[in-house]
Amino acid sequence: MQIKDKFITFAKYLACPYVLNLDAVKPYVNEVSIMLVGSVATGICNPSSDVDICIMCTRETFDKINPFIDWNAGKYMEMSISGVKTRYYLETIEDITAGLSKLDDLMFYLYTFAIPLDDVSGAYKNLQKFITEQQLVTKRKNHVFRSMMRRRRALSAYLDSYKDPFGRLYNAQDLLKSVLRAIAVYDNLPYDPKKHPYQTALSGTTGQFLQPCIDELIVYISRIARAEDTAAQKEFITLVDNCISAIS
Repeated sequence: MQIKDKFITFAKYLACPYVLNLDAVKPYVNEVSIMLVGSVATGICNPSSDVDICIMCTRETFDKINPFIDWNAGKYMEMSISGVKTRYYLETIEDITAGLSKLDDLMFYLYTFAIPLDDVSGAYKNLQKFITEQQLVTKRKNHVFRSMMRRRRALSAYLDSYKDPFGRLYNAQDLLKSVLRAIAVYDNLPYDPKKHPYQTALSGTTGQFLQPCIDELIVYISRIARAEDTAAQKEFITLVDNCISAIS
């Protein structure tokens, strides 16, 4: 059994019942949905990964539960269940749908690829219906492509006008992150913008094809900071345009 399957089994038969049996949650089990999110749900986990559990509910139910959980890591509760690092947290349906409507990368990573563990409230089913009815996947694809093109134009303008090495570096990195995000969206894969941008973006067909190009871009970033290295600047832009052609 692969590590992902082991973690999913653990989440379903140990972590989910544990969360539903919490004193703060137990009175409201018919008003919450329990979802597996993060690296395990998206399959990029390893043996030391945390198992992340989202308790999704309405804001009304959130206000009933939240004061009675002694959060030990800010928004999260962290613990070990049967030797497995486990984290659970509360999130309102209203905040999730608002984040998805804003086409937020992290919200898409967490909730469009979540695995329902207990959906007695129907909240997860309704969330999927909302994503479909609002055509959020298509909207995000268009948004990500436009964003990438804006950053491509912005970098060209910056390189022509400014010599600041950190500014050049920052803008080049910003464009590269935008390209990675666009690759992931094109391949319809979960994109983790914080912990695993390279790994998640390049795990699909287009990503594997463009990985050599991305690796070259990473090498050129250090050179693009030097205003006198015009050859690196031209090569960087050419490589970016090659990626854009493949994505579009």
